[in-house]
Amino acid sequence: MILPGFLDKIRYHIKPYYPGYISVIDIAALKLRNDLLGHLAGDKDIEELEQIINQHLDRIEFSIRVGGDEWLLFFPNNPKKQLQSIANKYSRKKIKLVVGWQSKAINKLRVIKKVKEVKNSTLYRGIKICYIAINNDNELEQKSNILFENVNYNSKYYVVNCPIKATGFTDDFIEKTWQSIDLTLPKLYCPFCYHTEFNWEYGDMSLFGAEGNCQKCEAEVSFSNFCQLRK
Repeated sequence: MILPGFLDKIRYHIKPYYPGYISVIDIAALKLRNDLLGHLAGDKDIEELEQIINQHLDRIEFSIRVGGDEWLLFFPNNPKKQLQSIANKYSRKKIKLVVGWQSKAINKLRVIKKVKEVKNSTLYRGIKICYIAINNDNELEQKSNILFENVNYNSKYYVVNCPIKATGFTDDFIEKTWQSIDLTLPKLYCPFCYHTEFNWEYGDMSLFGAEGNCQKCEAEVSFSNFCQLRK
């Protein structure tokens, strides 16, 4: 939902140019990127996309950032080609990563063993875009809300799909985000007995790691995932 203050700014600019089209652009899975690489990396992506959007607008077209990673745009003519160009330019950049997990185990004799598994991976950037025709000022609030609700590629509305290879997630997640990073690694195993089942006391198997005991040899095991930019 777009806030009234933003609507007033949009109305002031585009009132002379109806009919036209409005569009919503949203960065795909930015939260995941922030979790993996930190908020500074996410902020740089937002700044870069802002620049790309501005490069594809002329003097009577309009863009305003209405959320952390969302923009609303106005075009007097069908914007499909412009939006596809924005998507292509933004998604062209691929981020090379090293992903992995590391664990530390202590057995009953207080012997310590450590294991690390790593692999090269790539994060494919993507954006979600919807646009819809608009005829007058009275339609602005209703249709902008429709776009924000359907920025996940509801087929009822015109959509620009980003040309991004999607691997490593379930199909449902791919369709909603159009962004991909392959985090698949060898299953976590105990550094002492190589067993792969644990009783976790703290944390879980998410990005943030866990602590617990090996179900076979009862060694105390802690592990964490990591993700770094590849040089």
